[in-house]
Amino acid sequence: MEEGKSKFKIVDRRRFDYEGNPVPDSESNENPMQENQAISQQITEASKVSATESENQQQSQKVDQQASDADLTFSGLILSLMSQALMHMGEVSGVPSVAIDLEAAKNVIDILDILKQKTSGNLTKEEAELLNQACGSLKLKYLEVVNRYQHKTEKI
Repeated sequence: MEEGKSKFKIVDRRRFDYEGNPVPDSESNENPMQENQAISQQITEASKVSATESENQQQSQKVDQQASDADLTFSGLILSLMSQALMHMGEVSGVPSVAIDLEAAKNVIDILDILKQKTSGNLTKEEAELLNQACGSLKLKYLEVVNRYQHKTEKI
């Protein structure tokens, strides 16, 4: 719609003026059926536009939900926790210097162990193998990092 122009028409339908005198009928009041049809047509057009926008929004939400559902898997959770543990141990390359927090790394490894215990028998073969490998490799890496830092502190 162009600025300054409106599709709506405002009509004064009062039957009396400010002094109480009767006002002669205007042209729009002579044919109220045409006016009602025009109004219903405007409402119909507006509802069509609204329905189309609603359908587009629903389709967009479905696509977003499908994309987020694909990312939310048990394997994705395991890999995310594994990455966190490695970051806390300072073992992730390409990441700017992150403060090493061995206690946080140990907590993440413990979380993975708890998941392993609580989900025993409820995982697919691939998920169980991934979880076992993640727990084992993180525990070994944790021991390596702890030993490395113990040797550095002994030399000082």
